[in-house]
Amino acid sequence: MNGKEIIDVIYGMNTGGKEKMFFLKTLTIDLLDKEDVWDDIDNLREFFNKQLIVHFRNEGIMINIMERELALTTEEKGILSEILAEHAVIIKEYEELNKFIEKYKNNPQDRHIRESVIDAAHKIFGLLPPHAAKEDKYLYPLAKEKLSDKHLKELEEKIAGYKFENK
Repeated sequence: MNGKEIIDVIYGMNTGGKEKMFFLKTLTIDLLDKEDVWDDIDNLREFFNKQLIVHFRNEGIMINIMERELALTTEEKGILSEILAEHAVIIKEYEELNKFIEKYKNNPQDRHIRESVIDAAHKIFGLLPPHAAKEDKYLYPLAKEKLSDKHLKELEEKIAGYKFENK
Protein backbone atom coordinates (compact mmCIF):
# COMPACT_ATOMS: atom_id res chain seq x y z
CA MET A 1 0.00 0.00 0.00
CA ASN A 2 1.09 3.53 -0.48
CA GLY A 3 0.20 6.82 1.07
CA LYS A 4 -3.37 7.42 2.08
CA GLU A 5 -4.58 3.97 0.94
CA ILE A 6 -4.38 2.62 4.50
CA ILE A 7 -6.92 5.25 5.59
CA ASP A 8 -9.14 4.15 2.70
CA VAL A 9 -8.87 0.53 3.89
CA ILE A 10 -9.96 1.48 7.42
CA TYR A 11 -12.72 3.69 5.99
CA GLY A 12 -13.82 0.81 3.76
CA MET A 13 -14.35 -1.31 6.86
CA ASN A 14 -16.59 1.50 8.14
CA THR A 15 -18.65 1.54 4.93
CA GLY A 16 -18.89 -2.25 4.66
CA GLY A 17 -19.84 -2.42 8.31
CA LYS A 18 -22.76 -0.05 7.75
CA GLU A 19 -24.16 -2.30 5.02
CA LYS A 20 -23.76 -5.47 7.08
CA MET A 21 -25.22 -3.74 10.15
CA PHE A 22 -28.42 -2.90 8.25
CA PHE A 23 -28.74 -6.53 7.17
CA LEU A 24 -28.18 -7.83 10.71
CA LYS A 25 -30.59 -5.33 12.21
CA THR A 26 -33.24 -6.61 9.83
CA LEU A 27 -32.44 -10.20 10.84
CA THR A 28 -32.81 -9.47 14.54
CA ILE A 29 -36.38 -8.28 14.03
CA ASP A 30 -37.32 -11.90 13.25
CA LEU A 31 -35.51 -13.45 16.22
CA LEU A 32 -38.55 -13.42 18.48
CA ASP A 33 -40.66 -15.69 16.33
CA LYS A 34 -38.03 -17.93 14.77
CA GLU A 35 -37.56 -21.47 16.01
CA ASP A 36 -33.82 -21.73 15.35
CA VAL A 37 -32.05 -18.41 15.82
CA TRP A 38 -28.46 -19.59 16.23
CA ASP A 39 -27.36 -18.77 12.68
CA ASP A 40 -28.61 -15.22 13.13
CA ILE A 41 -26.93 -14.91 16.52
CA ASP A 42 -23.70 -16.31 15.08
CA ASN A 43 -23.91 -13.72 12.28
CA LEU A 44 -24.27 -10.98 14.89
CA ARG A 45 -21.28 -12.24 16.85
CA GLU A 46 -19.20 -12.64 13.70
CA PHE A 47 -19.98 -9.07 12.66
CA PHE A 48 -18.95 -7.70 16.04
CA ASN A 49 -15.88 -9.91 16.51
CA LYS A 50 -14.46 -9.86 13.02
CA GLN A 51 -15.56 -6.51 11.72
CA LEU A 52 -16.39 -4.02 14.41
CA ILE A 53 -13.76 -4.91 17.02
CA VAL A 54 -10.99 -5.05 14.38
CA HIS A 55 -12.22 -1.78 12.89
CA PHE A 56 -12.21 -0.07 16.30
CA ARG A 57 -8.71 -1.39 16.99
CA ASN A 58 -7.45 0.01 13.67
CA GLU A 59 -9.06 3.37 14.31
CA GLY A 60 -7.59 3.39 17.81
CA ILE A 61 -4.12 2.88 16.36
CA MET A 62 -4.70 5.72 13.89
CA ILE A 63 -6.05 8.05 16.59
CA ASN A 64 -3.11 7.21 18.87
CA ILE A 65 -0.66 8.22 16.14
CA MET A 66 -2.62 11.40 15.47
CA GLU A 67 -2.70 12.38 19.15
CA ARG A 68 0.97 11.57 19.64
CA GLU A 69 2.41 13.06 16.46
CA LEU A 70 0.19 15.90 15.28
CA ALA A 71 -0.37 19.44 16.48
CA LEU A 72 -4.13 19.13 16.91
CA THR A 73 -6.51 21.87 17.92
CA THR A 74 -8.48 21.53 21.14
CA GLU A 75 -11.58 20.82 19.05
CA GLU A 76 -9.82 18.08 17.07
CA LYS A 77 -8.52 16.48 20.26
CA GLY A 78 -12.03 16.60 21.69
CA ILE A 79 -13.53 14.88 18.66
CA LEU A 80 -10.91 12.13 18.75
CA SER A 81 -11.56 11.61 22.46
CA GLU A 82 -15.31 11.40 21.79
CA ILE A 83 -14.76 8.77 19.11
CA LEU A 84 -12.63 6.64 21.44
CA ALA A 85 -15.18 7.05 24.25
CA GLU A 86 -17.94 5.92 21.88
CA HIS A 87 -15.86 2.86 20.98
CA ALA A 88 -15.67 1.99 24.67
CA VAL A 89 -19.44 2.37 25.11
CA ILE A 90 -20.21 0.24 22.06
CA ILE A 91 -17.78 -2.47 23.19
CA LYS A 92 -19.36 -2.44 26.66
CA GLU A 93 -22.80 -2.86 25.07
CA TYR A 94 -21.43 -5.73 23.00
CA GLU A 95 -20.19 -7.41 26.17
CA GLU A 96 -23.73 -7.06 27.57
CA LEU A 97 -25.12 -8.63 24.41
CA ASN A 98 -22.74 -11.56 24.86
CA LYS A 99 -23.97 -12.05 28.43
CA PHE A 100 -27.55 -12.30 27.18
CA ILE A 101 -26.48 -14.69 24.43
CA GLU A 102 -24.80 -16.95 26.99
CA LYS A 103 -27.97 -16.91 29.11
CA TYR A 104 -29.98 -17.73 26.02
CA LYS A 105 -27.76 -20.74 25.25
CA ASN A 106 -28.69 -22.18 28.64
CA ASN A 107 -32.39 -21.48 28.24
CA PRO A 108 -33.34 -21.09 24.55
CA GLN A 109 -37.07 -21.27 25.21
CA ASP A 110 -37.08 -18.22 27.49
CA ARG A 111 -38.76 -15.48 25.46
CA HIS A 112 -37.63 -12.80 27.93
CA ILE A 113 -33.98 -13.67 27.37
CA ARG A 114 -34.53 -13.71 23.60
CA GLU A 115 -36.08 -10.24 23.87
CA SER A 116 -33.04 -9.12 25.87
CA VAL A 117 -30.74 -10.34 23.08
CA ILE A 118 -32.76 -8.39 20.53
CA ASP A 119 -32.89 -5.26 22.71
CA ALA A 120 -29.14 -5.38 23.34
CA ALA A 121 -28.42 -5.81 19.62
CA HIS A 122 -30.73 -2.94 18.70
CA LYS A 123 -29.13 -0.71 21.32
CA ILE A 124 -25.80 -1.23 19.59
CA PHE A 125 -27.37 -0.70 16.18
CA GLY A 126 -28.75 2.59 17.51
CA LEU A 127 -25.30 3.74 18.61
CA LEU A 128 -23.42 2.83 15.44
CA PRO A 129 -24.92 5.14 12.74
CA PRO A 130 -24.26 8.45 14.53
CA HIS A 131 -20.83 7.17 15.55
CA ALA A 132 -19.94 6.20 11.98
CA ALA A 133 -21.28 9.54 10.72
CA LYS A 134 -18.98 11.36 13.15
CA GLU A 135 -16.02 9.33 11.91
CA ASP A 136 -16.95 10.03 8.29
CA LYS A 137 -17.32 13.75 8.95
CA TYR A 138 -14.29 14.31 11.19
CA LEU A 139 -11.89 11.40 11.68
CA TYR A 140 -11.18 10.30 8.12
CA PRO A 141 -10.88 13.78 6.58
CA LEU A 142 -8.61 14.84 9.46
CA ALA A 143 -6.42 11.76 9.04
CA LYS A 144 -6.16 12.24 5.27
CA GLU A 145 -5.33 15.90 5.69
CA LYS A 146 -2.79 15.69 8.49
CA LEU A 147 -1.07 12.30 8.51
CA SER A 148 2.25 12.36 6.67
CA ASP A 149 3.71 9.47 4.70
CA LYS A 150 5.83 8.62 7.76
CA HIS A 151 2.71 8.42 9.94
CA LEU A 152 0.85 6.38 7.34
CA LYS A 153 3.74 3.92 7.11
CA GLU A 154 3.69 3.53 10.90
CA LEU A 155 -0.09 3.04 10.83
CA GLU A 156 0.17 0.39 8.14
CA GLU A 157 2.98 -1.44 9.97
CA LYS A 158 1.10 -1.44 13.28
CA ILE A 159 -2.10 -2.69 11.68
CA ALA A 160 -0.20 -5.34 9.72
CA GLY A 161 1.39 -6.45 13.00
CA TYR A 162 -1.98 -7.75 14.15
CA LYS A 163 -3.44 -10.95 12.84
CA PHE A 164 -6.57 -9.98 10.94
CA GLU A 165 -9.37 -12.13 12.23
CA ASN A 166 -11.52 -11.24 9.26
CA LYS A 167 -9.27 -12.66 6.55
